[in-house]
Order: sequence, then structure tokens, then C-alpha cells
Amino acid sequence: MILFFFCAGEPAYGDYWKKERGTHFIVWYSSDESPVWARSVLRAAETYYRRIAKNINYSRFRNFWTWDERVNIVIYQNKETFLNNTKQPAWSKGGAYRDESLFKTKMIVTYKQEQNFLDGVLPHEISHLILGDFIGWDKSIPRWFNEGVAQLQESRKTRIVRPFMKKMIARNAHWPLRILMQTEVRDLEGTDEVALFYAQSLSIIDFLISRFGSNKFGELCVMLKRGYDFETALTKVYLFDFKTAEDLEKKWLRYMKN
Repeated sequence: MILFFFCAGEPAYGDYWKKERGTHFIVWYSSDESPVWARSVLRAAETYYRRIAKNINYSRFRNFWTWDERVNIVIYQNKETFLNNTKQPAWSKGGAYRDESLFKTKMIVTYKQEQNFLDGVLPHEISHLILGDFIGWDKSIPRWFNEGVAQLQESRKTRIVRPFMKKMIARNAHWPLRILMQTEVRDLEGTDEVALFYAQSLSIIDFLISRFGSNKFGELCVMLKRGYDFETALTKVYLFDFKTAEDLEKKWLRYMKN
């Protein structure tokens, strides 16, 4: 569930891979798997593409991810093979990548899982790539913001996170926003820390949208696209609500305690 950069190309494993092509994606899967299953992944990816692009209003700019710009979805047969080939953290279930030299080459890498893959990992990683395309790969987007936005697309996630974060806040076990903004999730070692990072990130993004509306949030993304750092973009868009990041934190905490 991390976005990072590498030089991508077609998987070079000979007869190991089969593929199914769609309008915006190519699904690479083990030769032992059924084409019917691979086509179900492709259909789900196309559905999420349309929904997420519409949510952030990027689809109106151009019809992206077609032909040579299609996103590769590489699905390893099991977690062990996935971790060995991607060097992801042990807790990772997937990753979204972009080619450093060929900007149009994008890839989602994961392994065959239960339903959580279609409902969670797949829309999460597609969100990372769309957000990167929309705001710009050269822009500095806080990791928590990126992960919070991506989790919005996971079914049932927000409903699970809300009671968890209420409990953490009641115990004063949440992170100060300044710390969250400076944290890189790949540097976290404990699963509890990782879980809190993701939960708190989603909770704050959900607060911004639920309390102030999606139009305002869209304006925030546009400000980030224009190159403003997060706090400056926040205070420009939410001029009458937040003067600093600390104001956001205080109002989020008050919202969560009600």
C-alpha cells in the first residue's frame, strides 16, 4: 500500500505470466490461474478507474491510461513470491509504482489474495496512481495524505476506522499531526504503528470531506497540484476554518470526540 518509484517494464519471467488486456489495464497473472479469474480482476479495475477518476474530477481533463499508457497489474501467485520480487515490507499487500524515466509506465504489484484484494488493495493502489497523475509526480504530497485518500476507496474501511480512532483518541494514543505529517510509513517497524498510521490518516481525510464537503477537498488537491505545501494549501482553501495545521488537529479531535 505504498507508492514509490522504479523503472518498470513488462515482467521478464518467460512462461510464468499470462495476461488479459482491457481499455486502461493489463492484468499479468500466473499461468496456473484461470483466465476467468483474471478477467474478473480486469473488470473490477476498470470499474474503480471510472469511479475514482470521477471522484477527483480528473477524468474531464483527458482520457488517460489508454493504449501504451495502460497500467500493468502484476499479481504474483503467493505472498512469499511477491515479497521476494518486490522487497516490500512484510506487512505489505501491494504497491503502486511509476517508471522514473518513462512517466507513462505505471504498475500495480500484489499477490493473489481473498476478497480483500478486489475490495481493498486494488482500489487503494489505483487511487495512488490517479492522485499522482492529478496532483503531479514532482509535487511533495505528505505520505499520510496520500494514504488517507487511497483508503477512502476501500469498501467498509471508514466504518471500521471511526470507532478504532475514537478509542485511540480517548486513550491519548493518537499521533500529533505534526509527527504524522513527517512520518514515512516504510520506516515503521511495528504492526500497531502501521495500523495507527493508516487509521489516523484516513480519519483526518474523512473529517475534511464529511465536515467541509468534497468540493473544498477538491480545491485542496488543486492547490497541491499548483505546488503549494500542504499547510499553505490547507489555509488557503479552508481560510475561515484553519489558520494552521494545529487548528485542523484541534477541530478533528473535537469532531471525533462528539
